[in-house]
Amino acid sequence: MLLKNRQDFSDKYLWFGLALGAIGFLFTLVWDVLAFNNASEPEPSLIATVNNISIDKSNYLNQLNALAEDKRNELSNQDAERVLSRIIEEELLVQRGLEVRLAETDRQTRTAIVSSMISMITADAKSYQPNEQELKAFYQQYQNHFKHNARFAIQKLNITSTNAMEDAKVIAEQLGAGIAIEQLLNEQVQYDRYVPNSLLPLNKLVQYLGPTLAHEITTKPLDHVQIHNSPQQGVSVYVLSAKERGQLRPFAEVKKLVSVAFVKERADQALRDYLVWLNKRADVEIFTKAKVITP
Repeated sequence: MLLKNRQDFSDKYLWFGLALGAIGFLFTLVWDVLAFNNASEPEPSLIATVNNISIDKSNYLNQLNALAEDKRNELSNQDAERVLSRIIEEELLVQRGLEVRLAETDRQTRTAIVSSMISMITADAKSYQPNEQELKAFYQQYQNHFKHNARFAIQKLNITSTNAMEDAKVIAEQLGAGIAIEQLLNEQVQYDRYVPNSLLPLNKLVQYLGPTLAHEITTKPLDHVQIHNSPQQGVSVYVLSAKERGQLRPFAEVKKLVSVAFVKERADQALRDYLVWLNKRADVEIFTKAKVITP
């Protein structure tokens, strides 16, 4: 009797275990079917995929809306198909370009990628709106950026005598001794009317004297006299007759300029920081020291 009860008890648990196993199997099967169906359905934000690269529906809708604005008539399904086809073809071309290493071999492509990356990196910085306190602190830190340009007046004497260089040396000594220019003028020593005797910023003087001579003379003290012999213009004597230092412009006057410069500096710093991060994460190996290579 006891043996029979034990047998009945074992049979009950056996059937109970089989029932649980069957339920678990059915649950797993249903779960797999649902998971497969969900996986096979495209994401609601996608319109297509090209070689496993997703085509976002927002891109498609943006191009469709742009076409709608250009067309006088309502869009048709054929128009929509053409837009989608163009997006897919564009993606195919991009993928092929990467496949043939276009970014490594075509300078224009590399430039476009670099420009796009810089725009992406600096976008947040460029959209930043500095407050008044930040602008004033920047204005104080970079005062040289917001000064009136220094101005200079240079007089030029053309020497046309037979011994022009010797005469120029004598004139330079006389000017250094304090003799007025007007007392030295004659038929062979004349003002160069092309160079105006008025206060001009350096960038304007460069147009009259050339960059080398303009920078050289303007760095000298007031009343500096310099002789210059040019194959095209002959011998000349230059006198730095007036010099006006740049003055800091009031903050209220240059506030807009300060704001532009602030945002630009912020964007430049963002780019510098990003490049530092890229260098740290990159494996860069240089095989030779950079140097000028002459042909």
